[in-house]
Amino acid sequence: MMDFEYDSSQTVLKNTEKLLLDNIFLDFTVKVDDVSLPCHRIFLAASSHFFRALLMTDMKEAKESCVTINGISLKTFQHILKSMYTGKVPLTKDNFIDIWQAADQLQIDFIVAHCEDFAAKAISVENFESVVNTAKAFKSEKVLNASKSFMLNNFGILMNDKSIMELEVKDFNELIDSRDLKVENVDWVIQTVLKWVEYVPEEKCSAEYEDVYTDIKDNTTNCSNNESDKSLAAVHKQTLNKINHRTQALTTLLKSVRTCLVSTPLLKHLLKHRLIINNTEARDILIDAVLYKTTHYNHGQWRTSAIHRASSEWEHYGVLYVINKNFNCINACEEKIYTCVSSSDIPLDVTLVVFDSYLYASGVKDVSQTNSCLYVFCRNVWNKITEIPGRQLILVPYEQCIFILSKCSSEIYQLYPKNSKLKVEEFTKLPDTIKVQQAVHYQRMILIFSSVTVNGEEKTAVHQLDTLTKKLTELEQLNGPAEQIISFSDDNNTFLLQTVGDLWSINFSAEKVTFLFLGRLWTVKRNLYGAMTYRKKLTILGSDPTKEPAEQKRLYTLKDYCNIINHWGIDEPCSNFILVTLPKDEMVSLKN
Repeated sequence: MMDFEYDSSQTVLKNTEKLLLDNIFLDFTVKVDDVSLPCHRIFLAASSHFFRALLMTDMKEAKESCVTINGISLKTFQHILKSMYTGKVPLTKDNFIDIWQAADQLQIDFIVAHCEDFAAKAISVENFESVVNTAKAFKSEKVLNASKSFMLNNFGILMNDKSIMELEVKDFNELIDSRDLKVENVDWVIQTVLKWVEYVPEEKCSAEYEDVYTDIKDNTTNCSNNESDKSLAAVHKQTLNKINHRTQALTTLLKSVRTCLVSTPLLKHLLKHRLIINNTEARDILIDAVLYKTTHYNHGQWRTSAIHRASSEWEHYGVLYVINKNFNCINACEEKIYTCVSSSDIPLDVTLVVFDSYLYASGVKDVSQTNSCLYVFCRNVWNKITEIPGRQLILVPYEQCIFILSKCSSEIYQLYPKNSKLKVEEFTKLPDTIKVQQAVHYQRMILIFSSVTVNGEEKTAVHQLDTLTKKLTELEQLNGPAEQIISFSDDNNTFLLQTVGDLWSINFSAEKVTFLFLGRLWTVKRNLYGAMTYRKKLTILGSDPTKEPAEQKRLYTLKDYCNIINHWGIDEPCSNFILVTLPKDEMVSLKN
């Protein structure tokens, strides 16, 4: 004997619907809008938790086989009844909210699920508010998540809408902070924040004042005049705290706006705004953004407030050149690697630098050249712009110029890329005793690192060069080598990392730079090419750590500074690794 399995559900549904249409075995009546609808109690109980609970009790409706349903229209219930018998829910953009509400009231799970699926796909500008309110009432996470995606994708249309203005602080902050927020103009975001802070729903305002009146009445009963005054003052203070709830969130919201991408004229204008002028923290955030755009924008590091969203025409990349091969571009957000063919004119001694959001590269064509050529990357093409004395260069951007140091000579030059007539000028000269290995910009100083040997140990000698006075000051010596020392920054700190894994933070006080040892990230010497910080993630580029013995892996974490540390292993000779923000259309020629 052999058993066969087959799906009989459609046959049962079809036959049951026929029983309803032919008025056979009807044993229960549902009254809606004074209209009696005969049906089968077994089918009601099988489909609805509401009817099942009703029919399993000794209630009057169960005994009389009749129940009156309120709060649901006849047309809507007819749709519900048909869905019970056919398994098909006749949803349209005009009826799905009514059917959803009715299905929730009658606790019909499969219809509710269908309505949620339909609502998630049917959200529009016109029905957005009603869909969200229904989803909140029924605690539908699926539809609420869909509504969040809709807000992100349609922020430009909804930004002044009541649905946005009435979001709670947490939800509104998540919206404007999201990388997926689609907005044509970043200025719109900060303007929406200020409107949200000033917005007070009428019903909420009325309710607050009604609560105040009640509190005053309750607190002043049986009190002396003096006690009454104290109660009034306390209630008034409490009321002000309620009304100022949004204002108190302003600083938090501004930190999510990406203020460093807001236009400078708007930032300066907002410094006079009444919500900003008396809020020290908010004012400092805007002033810091103005300073960043005018002084720090050229240095390649990305603050959280300067990171572009996915909808922007710009994207963040870390770039390095693999000698004699190509440029590797790492997408900072997705961590995807792109490559493009390099210019054949600069295969050797390549050094990269970013100035005013443009990517520059210096290098030589062959070993016989004594001067390096400087190129700028624009519209997928490397264009030669000038020659620079020397080889093995270190390029340090600061304010309006690029400082040029060489590992082979003591001269320091400067170049102003924005000048119509490009000219390399001598800036100063270092003592012959200083053999430059690396240099970085910090505050108004150029920090110069050179290797020295003390009692047989390799150390890093640090000098600071004041870019205003040209004064050279010798600083402390760091344990470990200067060769391939790299620097990286987050929103608040600048760090140094040595090939032996020693990590330092740089500090500035009393016109002098100092260093604080934070710990050791690994115990074996590695090649280092650079690092990038993206939000709370640090990516370090160097020799492949996976090839090291287990006991030599990273020993120290940076939990106070970042949540994730990634290592990108590269075993080929490379240029330095530099951060740059490029237009997405310039990535067309890059292959994944």
